[in-house]
Amino acid sequence: LVILSGPNRCRSAARNKGIEKASGKYICFLDSDDEFFPSHLETLSKYISQNNFPHSLIRTFAKFVYEDGKEELQAKDLIRVEERPIDYILSRSTLFPSQVCIHREAIGELRFNREYSLGEDTDFFARVLAKLPLVCLNDTTVTFHFHAENSQTGEMTKVHRAYLEVFQGLKNEQALKGKCDPKLIADLIQRRNEWLGAALKESGDYPAYLVQKFK
Repeated sequence: LVILSGPNRCRSAARNKGIEKASGKYICFLDSDDEFFPSHLETLSKYISQNNFPHSLIRTFAKFVYEDGKEELQAKDLIRVEERPIDYILSRSTLFPSQVCIHREAIGELRFNREYSLGEDTDFFARVLAKLPLVCLNDTTVTFHFHAENSQTGEMTKVHRAYLEVFQGLKNEQALKGKCDPKLIADLIQRRNEWLGAALKESGDYPAYLVQKFK
C-alpha cells in the first residue's frame, strides 16, 4: 500500500495523481465517503482473469445510504447490446468513480478535467468510453454515502451552471463524434438551461433569469 500526500486540491487533481503513479494493470477509484464491499475487488479480479484481461471500462452497482439512515439499491439497468456506452451513461445509468475499474493502458493520456467543479467524472468517463467498450457486472459491490443536498436555491444555480459547462464541452468534443447521440447532449443542455432558469427565478435573481430565459 502506497499513500500519496500533497496539498488539499480538487478531486480531479487527486485522481489524476493516482492515475499517474499507479503501476498495476487496472485502476479503481475510491472517494473518501464511499466504501468497497469486501467482495468488490475480488469480483472485478475474477471477471478480469476469466476474460483475458480486457481493455475495457468495467462497472458494478451500488447501495445508496442517506443521512436519515434510509438505504436503497441502485437500479441495475444493464447496457443493451445495441446501445452506445456514452448514451447509456448520459441517459440511463450514472457512473460514479468508486464503482468503476479501467485498464490503465487504455486510459492513455486521458485525465479528469481540473477546470470542472462538478461533473468532471461524467466528462472523463464519456471520453474514456469513446475509446473503450463498457462492461456491466450485475453485482452490487460499493456503498455510496449521500449527504443532504444544499437546500439553498442559489447553490443549485452553481450546480446547473457547472453541468452546463460539462455538457457544452462534450458537445464540442471531437473524440465523441459518431460515438454518441448529439440530440441527447442537446436535450441535456436544454434541460439544464431550463432548470437553471427556474433556480434563478426562485432565487429572485430576475436579471440573470431573463437573460437565461431568452438564450
